[in-house]
Amino acid sequence: RVSIEKCMGELKKLIIRKKEVDFSRYVAQSQPEEKLANFLGLLELLRLGKIAANQKNPFSKILLTVV
Repeated sequence: RVSIEKCMGELKKLIIRKKEVDFSRYVAQSQPEEKLANFLGLLELLRLGKIAANQKNPFSKILLTVV
């Protein structure tokens, strides 16, 4: 079982450390349930205003930064 809260914490720490994270690369080696938990964590961090996501074109990479 994968914790969304844990995924949120790990993702936010990584973004703070690296300044910018490519979400696709971040989840590339993850199992499907981990990808889902990370995506739900991403959405929650966006909703809370903790991070920002930028995507230049549909289906292009999603870059995450700290707000």
